[in-house]
Amino acid sequence: MGAITFGVLIFVAGIGFWGIFLLIGLVGKICDLKLNFNPYHSDRVGGLSSISQINVKIPLLFFSGTLVFPLLTVVINNLPQNELFSLLVWLLLAFYIGLGLAGFIIPQFQIYDAIVKYREEHLAKAEKELQKLLDDLRKCDDQIKSDTLRVKIDAHYNYFNQRIVAIRKWPWDWTLMFQLTSSLIVPVALAILQSFLK
Repeated sequence: MGAITFGVLIFVAGIGFWGIFLLIGLVGKICDLKLNFNPYHSDRVGGLSSISQINVKIPLLFFSGTLVFPLLTVVINNLPQNELFSLLVWLLLAFYIGLGLAGFIIPQFQIYDAIVKYREEHLAKAEKELQKLLDDLRKCDDQIKSDTLRVKIDAHYNYFNQRIVAIRKWPWDWTLMFQLTSSLIVPVALAILQSFLK
């Protein structure tokens, strides 16, 4: 009976494994598209925080599978003692955790690359516009136009350039990291506690 339960758990986990591979490919394809990157967006990642949310939610769902870790320890404890089988189970658990973390980390690097690319493009464009304003100021003889250009330069530098420079390159924040790690740590801690109380 324990072997059947373990086999069913492995099958269900396999569905989640495939989902992680699909997520990595999906985020990569999205980042390769021409995205509507707004360097002045309030999320401070150019409006790409929704991609980051997808990137966190899928591993969170994947790691919900750790809720069966306490059940898995009961199944393993009721199986005949076999070192090879025990090693296989621990390797599968390590692969599960590693794949879930890879499902978060790899897309983060893909999103990072997209943010850096778009940030540099917008920064180069803003610096070009700033340089044009500075050139116009050097050529200007009229005091009123000169004062107007100084105000434009100041506003351009302090608002546009500084907002682009302030874009975060990594789309995650600490609340997302807390959600991800807690979804993994709590069930694993319960499984370890259960094995010690046995």
